[in-house]
Amino acid sequence: MEVDIKKLKDKVRDLLMTDINTRSSDMYLMKVIWKEECGNMDVNTLDEFFSKFVNGDFSHFESVRRCRAKWQEEYPELRGDNYKERKAKESIIVGDLTTLFR
Repeated sequence: MEVDIKKLKDKVRDLLMTDINTRSSDMYLMKVIWKEECGNMDVNTLDEFFSKFVNGDFSHFESVRRCRAKWQEEYPELRGDNYKERKAKESIIVGDLTTLFR
C-alpha cells in the first residue's frame, strides 16, 4: 500500500486541530495514525502489525513528522506547549552559549 501524501497531510492537519496531544509529541501522533491504519487493514496482532510495517503498509514516520512540522510552521496556533516552552527559554540559552564561547 502506498500512502497518499495529500491524504496524509490532511489527516495530520485534522489531528493537530482536534487532538492537542499530537501537537507536542510525534510518537503520540504516530500512535494515533498507525492505530487508525491498523483498523482500516484489519490488523489484530502484533505479528500482523510488524509484517505490514516491514512491508511499508503504514505511513512513514518521517513523512508524518514533516507534515506536522510544515503545518505548525504555517499555522502557529497548531504548535504545542513544548514549542512555547523552548521559545521562552531561547534567549537564556543564547546568552549562555555566547558567554561559554567567548
